[in-house]
Amino acid sequence: MKVQISHIDATLDRGRFLGRSLLGLLIAVIAAYFIMAATAIAVIIVYGNAGTAEILGFAVGLLCAGAVYVAPCAWYLIRNERLKRIIEKCIADPEAVILGASAKDYDVSGSARATEGSKITVDFEYNGEKYTRTSGQYGKTMLKNGYDKVFNNYANKDIVILYSPRFNQVLLVKEQFYYLYK
Repeated sequence: MKVQISHIDATLDRGRFLGRSLLGLLIAVIAAYFIMAATAIAVIIVYGNAGTAEILGFAVGLLCAGAVYVAPCAWYLIRNERLKRIIEKCIADPEAVILGASAKDYDVSGSARATEGSKITVDFEYNGEKYTRTSGQYGKTMLKNGYDKVFNNYANKDIVILYSPRFNQVLLVKEQFYYLYK
């Protein structure tokens, strides 16, 4: 069975992949902000006695305040779109295989689990060789050095992964779809 993008929860090096429902929520947040901003400006123009300078000042202030509100949502949308392209490449890789794997919590003390999430190592076997991969990107500071809350769901469990040797990527399959690949 071919893996579908909706079955992927995260990549080991980049973390959580947001599904459609979360993406819809982010887009709704951005749209709601712009609708509220436009409504506020329209109300001031129609019912207020403010001059052009005051309206322009209010609009600029509203846009600056909105940047704090909208920028993180836009960043997640862009990040998720890039991650989607990586996942699509891995799924399309003819050498990609579904494998059983063992995930272990990298931080045995669990001190960062509540605030930053887990950092995990995944052990699996491919073509008779044993591999160990650790979450996070090597040489980069993505995922707070490999910690992500999505990895809490996989720490210290037997999991199902999609391994793409061509791109050297480990994709974590959502637990509810394990039965399709075992």
